[in-house]
Amino acid sequence: MGRILVIDDDSMIRQTIRFALERSGFDVDEAESGVDGCRIAGEAEFDLVITDILMPHKDGIETIIELKRLRPGLRILAMSGGGKIDGAEFLNLAARLGVDGTIRKPFPIGALIKKAESLCRGDEEGSVAAAG
Repeated sequence: MGRILVIDDDSMIRQTIRFALERSGFDVDEAESGVDGCRIAGEAEFDLVITDILMPHKDGIETIIELKRLRPGLRILAMSGGGKIDGAEFLNLAARLGVDGTIRKPFPIGALIKKAESLCRGDEEGSVAAAG
């Protein structure tokens, strides 16, 4: 299917996403920070990076900027639930930075899988809002 790197500081979210994607046929690597994610993405080829926005040390916005510099053609899916500020604002900023898709937490895992499949195929995507 494709090789995906999941970057999120929350180990439960990372593991849940990894398990679901692997069950759908993807090869998945994990990184617990933007720093680790950029290092891993610089050392190996990925079809897609899924990154959280709100993370310590190197947030998702900084991570996206660095990934775009390191690997200009790399497809990136940004995810955020927000924090003190609505997550949609962070995702809008990520979209302006050129990510290939966004998804707002919490999301149905099936929506994430469909988006990952589509992005790994090279389809043009946009945003997926959380199910309400």
